[in-house]
Formats: sequence, C-alpha cells, structure tokens
Amino acid sequence: MTHTIHRYGKPEDLEYDYSIIFISARNFNRQGSQPKIRRFLELAQKHHAVNFGNMEAGSVLVIGPEKVIEAVKDGTTVQAVFSNQEDVVNILSDLVKEDLGLSVVVQGLEHRVRECCMRTNLKPHTWNHSLGIWGKTELLPEPEVLEVTTMCGHGLVAVSLVKKIFEDVRNGKTTLKKAAQKLAKPCICGMINPVRLERLLERVMEKSLVVEEEKK
Repeated sequence: MTHTIHRYGKPEDLEYDYSIIFISARNFNRQGSQPKIRRFLELAQKHHAVNFGNMEAGSVLVIGPEKVIEAVKDGTTVQAVFSNQEDVVNILSDLVKEDLGLSVVVQGLEHRVRECCMRTNLKPHTWNHSLGIWGKTELLPEPEVLEVTTMCGHGLVAVSLVKKIFEDVRNGKTTLKKAAQKLAKPCICGMINPVRLERLLERVMEKSLVVEEEKK
C-alpha cells in the first residue's frame, strides 16, 4: 500500500502529516478480522485522528465516526490521519499492547516515522520511498494545488475544485475550516489531513495579501 507516500510538500509542512493504513491479508488473516479493524478505528478516535475512513463506506467527515466503524466487515481496509507525532506514538503503543495481528502501514517523513518506531520498540518490515514526479512536470498545477491533490492517493480531489476553494478563501467567501472540510470530503478513504489543509489555506491567503500589497 504505497499510495499515501506521494504527498507533496516541504518538510516543515509534512511535519504535521502522518497516516496509518490498517489492512488484513487475503487467505491469511482476513477471516474474522472485523472486530480487530473496528478496534483500530476506536483507537484512532482515542488518539485524536483528524480524519479516518472506511474505503467501502466513506470518511468520518462525510458519514460520521459511528457509521464508518459500523460499516467495517472482514477484510475492510481502513485509514487514519494524524497531525502530530505524539498521537502516532500513542496509537502505535496501544497497537503493540493489543497485538491485533494485522498489517500496519505508517506514512510520514522518514526520520519522524523511524523515531515513532524506536519509541515503541517496533522494527519495520519494509520501507517505501517516493521518487517524486517525473515527466512533463511543466504541465503540473501550482505547488500549493499539488499539496492538496496528492493527499488523496486515488486522485479524487479535482484541481478545479482546489483552485475554486483557494479563490473563495482569498475573497473571504468561506472560512479556513469550512474550506478544508470541503476539500477533504471527496477523498472517501479519509486520507486527507484537514489540519494541514487549514495551514496551507492560511498560507495561500497570506500570499495573496502580499501580492495585493505589492500591486498598490
């Protein structure tokens, strides 16, 4: 599961962005996995996940936490997003204690994820690294837009929507929180980090104000 490692952004922005995928394996531990998967989501709530989802039913931002958990079946893949390292350390500590027996994939800045593993006495099985974007990169949208769209590993957040929300924020038509929620909802897996989005939107708004000042 490598679709979460291509999140675009500067290290100082990615400091606030961690995700965990919890997944069973076909013909190995899928049968009877429902209560374990539900337990993971309960732990995600306990440790302040800023978004989480069930890829078959939707994210907490759309259907609410209870429905996300209720919709879990044997083999459902679930995800949770966190905005600080301490919450990741705490949920990993609980997962070690409860030993649920399913695969745990943690995404974040490598040195931060390594710190999380060291603090919880975990030895990672595999490391995956993004090689960045290759090809005709001149055709890509602005870096700020990529910071949003690459948070959804399935590409469900349209560039046109991101640009529209950016414009609404610049013109004072919506709040940062509402704008972040609207951008996060198309990602049904719950992989978009609304806290990071609010920081990004604030930066976009400040950048716009600087441009306006320079025009005067």
